[in-house]
Amino acid sequence: MLNQEIQFQEAFAKTPVDSAQSSVVTRRLDVLALARELRNVSEACKRAGISRSRFYEIKSAFDKHGLQGLTPQPRRKPRMPNQTPLELVEPILNMTARYPTYSYIRVSAKLRASGCEVLPSTVRAVWKQRGLSSCPERLRWLEKKDGGLPTRYARMLRQFSEPKAVALRKPAGQEAVCPSSAFAEPLSLQTSAI
Repeated sequence: MLNQEIQFQEAFAKTPVDSAQSSVVTRRLDVLALARELRNVSEACKRAGISRSRFYEIKSAFDKHGLQGLTPQPRRKPRMPNQTPLELVEPILNMTARYPTYSYIRVSAKLRASGCEVLPSTVRAVWKQRGLSSCPERLRWLEKKDGGLPTRYARMLRQFSEPKAVALRKPAGQEAVCPSSAFAEPLSLQTSAI
């Protein structure tokens, strides 16, 4: 087995591999060779700074798959237990594309009417993940997705993007004058005429 490890080290040194990946494989081969040389797994693990269980994982991978077993394996993307199933995401996005101005409650009601049991909170979560929480965001998404918008949605999007006029406020202490009373006589003059 020691000869096989040495042969793999020599063969591996000749093959072009990613530098980060090659350093990992080289370190793993070195640990295996050190354990074989010392004939003491505990001492080899101490020198290498790894646990014995990790050593046996490396050794098992090497025994089963050879040099390929020592290369870092890509990890699968974790699936969260509360993640919205893909079979629900597509109908939600399709209904959102049909009715981009609807609230998540109305979209949920439309989906339930069509036979797809989706809670409003699920629609809202899907929108939040994709950045579609507000009506202008959904309209921009639809414009980008379809390459254009129907005229009423385009007009609505323009209205959203226009700056809004700010109402002017009177400073505190100044009272607003009612237009109908602006031309009326002061109260003191009205009472003296009686």
